[in-house]
Amino acid sequence: MCEEVAVIAENVNLLPFDDIQKPLFEQIFYSYLNIGQPAEDTTKFDYKVTSAKLGYTYVTAFHKPENAWMVPAWFFQVMRSEGQAENMKDLVIIPVAINAMDGGVIVAQ
Repeated sequence: MCEEVAVIAENVNLLPFDDIQKPLFEQIFYSYLNIGQPAEDTTKFDYKVTSAKLGYTYVTAFHKPENAWMVPAWFFQVMRSEGQAENMKDLVIIPVAINAMDGGVIVAQ
């Protein structure tokens, strides 16, 4: 269970959606780098954002890991497909959460 201890801020400013796209692209790119595709491999990869929702999530409070802050965040679902151009197959959905106030990536714990 959790209990509200204090309100740190209300009516916070959110980043414009254009500013959220950069960390989203970076997370998709990092996902691609983790695949480790050899240079001679001709497999093509396609990434499509299939869902984008604005909501709230908890993040660990700065310098107080026993506490958490509820922050506005963008939640994305990105579908990764791979194969040859004529035969692409959907493989995996990559979830990405981005803090709507500062653009920081929120890592699932």
